[in-house]
Amino acid sequence: MKHLVLALALLALAGCGKSSSDLEERINTADENFAPQLLSGFYHVEERSWRWTKPAFAVALKPPRKAPKGAILVMQYSLPQAALEQLKEVTISSSIDGIPLQPEKCNQTGMLELRREIPADALAGKTGVKVEFTVNPHIDPTPIDKRDLGLIVHSIGLIKKQ
Repeated sequence: MKHLVLALALLALAGCGKSSSDLEERINTADENFAPQLLSGFYHVEERSWRWTKPAFAVALKPPRKAPKGAILVMQYSLPQAALEQLKEVTISSSIDGIPLQPEKCNQTGMLELRREIPADALAGKTGVKVEFTVNPHIDPTPIDKRDLGLIVHSIGLIKKQ
């Protein structure tokens, strides 16, 4: 199933005049040029700088070239004070092409960064990978905002491990 979703994402990129070779290693979620790489679970851009996610979201990324030591998945995100007061702590789970990564617990506000090491064999020979995230618990819809909310995500990328 994960390969089907990645294949569909690559088809969507092709429909935009892009191919898997056009995937970027790092994406800014507010930049509409990267919208085809936001596979699922992202709301519209807010304040020209970020997007809320749904409790489950996914992106397509290009693995770094010539990364014999693997890569590091980096996501810059934030959780507003009001959300943290309501939830107390959230767990962010992630996977790359179905390979689970260590969950991260978040109990603070501000600009935060999730970093996870990706082994070289998880990227070898691939032109694109699907990175999936889940946030638990999440912010339930309210009468004012009817969306299920996960995190505010600013950027996501793969950096070659040195």
